[in-house]
Parts: sequence; structure tokens; C-alpha cells
Amino acid sequence: MIPDEQRPVDIGHNIVSEKKSSSGSADCLVCFFGTYERNRVTRIEVLLQGLRAHGYGVYECNEPLGIPHEVKVSLLKKPWRAFTLILHICRAWAKLWRKSKNLQKPSFVLVPYMGHFDVILAKLRFPDLPILLDHMIFAEDTAHDRRASKIIAYALRYLDRMALRLADVIILDTLEHEELVPPGLRSRSVVVPIGAPELWLSSDQSHILKADGDSLHIIFFGLFTPLQGIETIARSFLILKERGLQFSVMMVGRGQDYLKAKQLLGELEEIAWTDWLEEAELLACVRMHHVCLGIFGSNAKSQRVVPQKLFLGASAGCVVVTSDTPPQRRMFQDHAYYVQPGDAKGLAETLASLARNPKQLSKHRLATQAFAKESFHPAEVTMNLHERLQRFYVHS
Repeated sequence: MIPDEQRPVDIGHNIVSEKKSSSGSADCLVCFFGTYERNRVTRIEVLLQGLRAHGYGVYECNEPLGIPHEVKVSLLKKPWRAFTLILHICRAWAKLWRKSKNLQKPSFVLVPYMGHFDVILAKLRFPDLPILLDHMIFAEDTAHDRRASKIIAYALRYLDRMALRLADVIILDTLEHEELVPPGLRSRSVVVPIGAPELWLSSDQSHILKADGDSLHIIFFGLFTPLQGIETIARSFLILKERGLQFSVMMVGRGQDYLKAKQLLGELEEIAWTDWLEEAELLACVRMHHVCLGIFGSNAKSQRVVPQKLFLGASAGCVVVTSDTPPQRRMFQDHAYYVQPGDAKGLAETLASLARNPKQLSKHRLATQAFAKESFHPAEVTMNLHERLQRFYVHS
């Protein structure tokens, strides 16, 4: 629940925060601009809430493309379908341009994920304003993860470089992603962890304290891509089944490795499957589980990311289990269980250990959620961005 003094004012397509701040940032307006899908990416909500918490006036000029994420991903292997994407972009851009004419002039324009194309329109529409680009995902990196051709990967590298050059501030989620920014542009970068929105952080702990039973409840949600290590996850479940462990799994989402997962796990009665859930439904679903699984891929991209689901799972009161990589260990410290990337046996052993110690499991869930509430709040994760914008504001 947002306190009354922070409650946004709805003015049609725009949302402006009335909250004042002694830091002077209340004089700054930030316009979130682009074709982003706010209801699909909690990262956007975290940035909105974080900037409001620091006293900025925040409003949106948004026109979603209306293309399913799976279709966007398919373009990496079927570029001849790009005409459909271009058509949708042109239609959305025309609407964005018209909407933007009625806006109060902002101090900053923030182009959310995935803004590789939208940053072009933002620069054309607001040529005299600082443009902030949330470049959480590198297109070339994603192409390699999705096993796209070298030609497509090279083209997407150019797209990444073009987008980064147009941005005055480049927002990234990990130090490892910051290292992908060309050295000549790295002074523009700022690291902002993904964090969790207030809705997830407001979860109480009653569901943890009431949890009982002999079965370990596990949830995986996300895109079924090589980064996730779906085959590793599936094989760990087969090992648990062979050992006679009592467990249940909810698999939420779709993706290129979905059929492979179904082939491996389709006969297991312990596994339930569902397509993507809206945020409120997803939160309710995650809170019903003991363990939230992260990523277990062994490719280069898996060494650079901290997945959104770990922030959400921890905030909802799950123990998080993921691969042992530098960015994930740096972010979660001792508040996660780590296994080596691609190690199905190690993952199975970790899950079995949690299942055998229900009291310890509940203790870890409480500690993890407390850590998340302290560390992943929007105001906390956006502190670096706030400080960067203040420097812009002071020198303008």
C-alpha cells in the first residue's frame, strides 16, 4: 500500500507523484517513455517506485507493442518476420509521438526495458533532454543464448552499440553487464539491481509460519531458455523421483526449451505446468511454495545475470536455489543455496537436504524474506541512479 502522501495522481495516460523531498529532486520530472510491457516486467515498476521514493515526479508515456514475448524471441531465428515487428513499432511510435505533445516537459526521459529501438524515438522527440536507457539486456548476448546465427548476433551487436551511444545514462543490472559497455561509453553507466516491487515486499510471513507437511514444494517461473538450464532442472527432478523424495513442482512459463522439458518430465505426476500468470496470481502462486529455482545454465550469459525471479521469490518468502556465479553470490550473499552451473546431481542433493529439514527450511525462508525486504526495496536498489540524476540536476 502506498502512503497517501506518495500516492500518484492519475491524469489520463500519465501518472505524476505528488511526494516532496528535501533533497530538491521533487523539482525533477522523469518521463517513462516507450513501447514497454509494464505488466510483464516488474523491473519497470521497481524503477517507477524507486524514483518516486526519492522524491521525483514520475509519469508515463507508454504504448505497448502488443506482440507476445515469444514472437519477439522467434525473430532471432526467423528474421524474415521482422516486418511484423517494424509495422507494430511504427504504429506505436506514431501514438507515442502524439501523446508526448500533451505532456509537461520532463527533466529526464527514461526508456525502460527493452528500449533498443525506443531510445531512437526518445532522442528524436526530446533532443535537448538527458535520455536514460535501461539496458538490462544486451541483444547480442540474448542472441547467443537463444542460439541465433552469427549474422543475426553481429547485427544485434550493432543495435546494442547504437542504443548505448544515444543514451546519456546507461542503466545496467550487474557489474558484469557493465563490462559489456564499450570503454568509451562506460562513464555513462550506472548499476541498478533488479530489486522487487512493493507488492512483493509487502507479503507477510504468516504463510511461512503455517507451512507444514512432508512434501517439498518447488516453483520455477520464467522463459524456458538455455540460460535457465532447463535440462539441469529436469534431470534433478528425475533424481529426486528415483530417491523416493516427496516433492511437487510448479513450472510456469514457456520458451524454446519447453518441449525438451516436457519430454523429460512429462510422465512425472509431481510436475504441474501452466503458462505465464499475471503478477497478482504469480505472487499468490509463489507464496505457496518453499523453494524458488533460479538459473542453472552454463553459457556465458548465465555468468552475468541475476534473474528477476530470485528477487521476487525471496521477497515472497521462498528459499532461493541457483547457480554459483559471481553476480548472484554478490547479490544474495549467504541468503541463497548455490550449486555449480549444469550440475543436476548437486541441485538434487540441495533440494533433498532442504526437504529433510523442514524446521531449518522455515527458518531460512524467514531469514531470506527479511533480507529481501531490507535489500531489494525500490528505494534501496535505485540509490545509485538517484545519485547520478542529482549530479545531472546540480550541473544543469
